[in-house]
Amino acid sequence: MKKLLIYDFDGVLVNSNFLKKNTIKNVCLKYFKGSDDLLDELMLKDGWTRYSLISEMVKIFNKELSYKEKILGEINDKLDQDMLFVEKVVLPSKKLKDTYQVIVSASCDKSINKLVSTYQWSYFFDKIYGSPRTKMQIITDEINLKLYNEIILIGDSISDYNIAQKIQAEFIGIYSWSSEPEKINNLETKKYISLQKYFDKTYEK
Repeated sequence: MKKLLIYDFDGVLVNSNFLKKNTIKNVCLKYFKGSDDLLDELMLKDGWTRYSLISEMVKIFNKELSYKEKILGEINDKLDQDMLFVEKVVLPSKKLKDTYQVIVSASCDKSINKLVSTYQWSYFFDKIYGSPRTKMQIITDEINLKLYNEIILIGDSISDYNIAQKIQAEFIGIYSWSSEPEKINNLETKKYISLQKYFDKTYEK
């Protein structure tokens, strides 16, 4: 039986939460004038993604569906460039034995797979999954949890913690790049200031 490690991407492996939020908001404001407060409200929803956000905005502003793909395309193109320069962790040179490691992210599936390849991280992860499906949908659809006798979810948000609870996984919180560090710090669970610190402790054994 193997151990399953599920990694979030933004705020865990890369310091990109604020970059992504600002990019998504700035692009949206070009198409939905005067929607600052509404965007802030929607971004507070548990487990929101750029897909769910844009879908909701298109519906609220009664825009044509073609708007959705246009806005998402602009967001993805901008982030594909900016994400090349964000701060990121240094991965260990090899994986732990008998460990299946996946990324499950709210980021665009195509973009995140491309970034992992560009970062030269492919050797470390067995699978990389992204949106438009939610994290919970990805885990339900793609991962047979019964194959593993130990499941760990490493995340930076309360929504990640809630998913860990639903799938009966151990949660490890990463808070230095989190958009809600105080909430992560207040959880009664293992937590590290950074994923780098977790790697240092895990791989010293």
